[in-house]
Amino acid sequence: MSTFFEAIKKGDRAGVERELRSDGSLAGAAENGTSAVLLATYHGKHDIAALLAERKGDLTVFEAAAVGDLAQVRAHVERDPSVVSSYASDGFFPLGLAAFFRRAEVVDYLIAKGADVKAVSRNPMQVTALHSAVADGGDARIAKALVTAGADVNAKQRHDWTPLHGAADSGDRELVELLLARGADADAKHHEGKTALDLAREKGHAEVVAVLEARVSR
Repeated sequence: MSTFFEAIKKGDRAGVERELRSDGSLAGAAENGTSAVLLATYHGKHDIAALLAERKGDLTVFEAAAVGDLAQVRAHVERDPSVVSSYASDGFFPLGLAAFFRRAEVVDYLIAKGADVKAVSRNPMQVTALHSAVADGGDARIAKALVTAGADVNAKQRHDWTPLHGAADSGDRELVELLLARGADADAKHHEGKTALDLAREKGHAEVVAVLEARVSR
């Protein structure tokens, strides 16, 4: 089984397919509590995640949220509405997974079904869905949906990073302006004492620097 999981992490689709031909049940296997589908998704191997999801068929609500299978997310919620507030063994939750992997339709659906937009992951990362939405370049459309639904724009994840820190670090002016308009604290500092402006300056994000310089306290 270790060969199978290594192939997933490396993005070796041929290797994954070879292992599945030998044992089709591997599509539903897990490594340290993380399913093969989620493992592929977490490693950015989305084509392999799609292959595994197809072979597995019935996905958990967490897998479905991560790969963007709205039909299966909906089916889970219709059977048991409480799953919108459930946590996977790794501490992540459906709304956060959908936000991080840019599954906008799933985000909208979960919000409409009462998912807590202020929920925090039950793991060392301590991320909210909004932190996930602004990470790795960010998605303004999803971030706006979360903020509109009441997400905390000043929530702090691990190392005291706020959503504004994440948006500034990525250089996304639209997200920075959205968060500031919704009350984000431009003076907030992370564990190393840096503000969002400090991060934007370090990365050379001139447009974001200009926006933040106009807002920080003098």
